[in-house]
Amino acid sequence: MHETKQVYFNQVKGVIIEINNTVNFPSVVITAGHENKRSINILFKPELIKEVVENYKLGDYIAVKFFVSSRFKHDRWYTMVNALEII
Repeated sequence: MHETKQVYFNQVKGVIIEINNTVNFPSVVITAGHENKRSINILFKPELIKEVVENYKLGDYIAVKFFVSSRFKHDRWYTMVNALEII
């Protein structure tokens, strides 16, 4: 029997540069990397963005466990980084 449940997820660490506490798509933008810094927009569920707003501010260091999802719409691929938890 083959187990199909995903048990390993990715994590990213970086500095918060933007907190978007909106109703539809709350997100946090962080910069990650050493020599070649990249901005990463991570989508959060409402209960998790509340934790970010209450405990973090711009310039703080944060580590987030996430999963990636993609969808094909209007002849284009759209990929999102979805937060699972703050670690």
